[in-house]
Amino acid sequence: MEKLLFDIKTVSPDKVKAINAFSNVMRSESQPGEPPRSLHATETDLKSYELLEHYHLARWHIWHDGEIVAHLITQVEIAESNQHLMYIVLGVHPDYRRQGLASSFLPIVLETAYKHDRSLLLFVTNSTVPAGEQAAQKLGAEAALATHTNQLVLKDLDKNLMGHWIKEGRKNRDYGLELFTNPLPEAHIDEIITLMDVMNTAPKDDLDVEDQQLSKEKVRVFEKYLEAHEVQQWYLCARHASGELAGFTEVIWDPEEAHIVFQGDTGVLPKYRGHGLGKWLKASMAEKILTERPGVVYIRTGNADSNAPMLAINEKMGFKPYRSETTWQLDREKLKAYLNEKGLL
Repeated sequence: MEKLLFDIKTVSPDKVKAINAFSNVMRSESQPGEPPRSLHATETDLKSYELLEHYHLARWHIWHDGEIVAHLITQVEIAESNQHLMYIVLGVHPDYRRQGLASSFLPIVLETAYKHDRSLLLFVTNSTVPAGEQAAQKLGAEAALATHTNQLVLKDLDKNLMGHWIKEGRKNRDYGLELFTNPLPEAHIDEIITLMDVMNTAPKDDLDVEDQQLSKEKVRVFEKYLEAHEVQQWYLCARHASGELAGFTEVIWDPEEAHIVFQGDTGVLPKYRGHGLGKWLKASMAEKILTERPGVVYIRTGNADSNAPMLAINEKMGFKPYRSETTWQLDREKLKAYLNEKGLL
């Protein structure tokens, strides 16, 4: 078996096919029943790495007989906040587990953490792949945030209830709704970014993370990434009579997965809460999806298990658990001690 660092400048069509095949094996396990991603989507993913200029991204593959059997992705954000964090994604083909392939990547993880001076490693496991949680526990990682991907089957949506929420929202003449799409208009991008900072009030549970700091530059880079994938993003915002944006909800639609809309963040500034804005925004967005995306079957969204207010709205809409996820954190020095103990350094 051969471990290689990925380089987009030298990757061949055959290697792109191998990456696509491996990704779809992992996808079929983590998202059972979903169709495979196309070769074009994988090609676009790989080429888009260079667009994400605010990140140090690297990926390694383990090859066997011309096929990829394991991969590692490390991600370090270049930002003023959270300079102690590094994100990792590590996956092994189901047929090649328990052969030490995941462990063979760990010295690279440690080396990368030291290279970028990152002291805390974050990674996510989910309930459809129990091997991930088992590995996290073996390493002594801390389960810091429990979340669920929740799913709404659109045909089961209570349209009468949505209509009621919309009607109640419109009664309050202090607010109006405005729709923005990507790329965000230059005249409004600063106020939308300011509004999106409200997501720093969302539950973090035991995660050792600082507030995220968005900037126009980062948003524009992400928009270029979405554009490369032909992905559409909608922001529906509530504006107060004072002129200030009070709340928002966002969704993403990827033509590669045209049967799904991904519900992103929904947030209302604390001083405007208690007026039903969250319900109005979510119901209005659902109505727009039904009207303009008739081929959509599901809306999926991620929620912290501790986020009771948002879960209450989602449950009333008909969202149900699709799978559970856990975000783990692992101290760099703890990883080093583990590798020394196992003789892997």
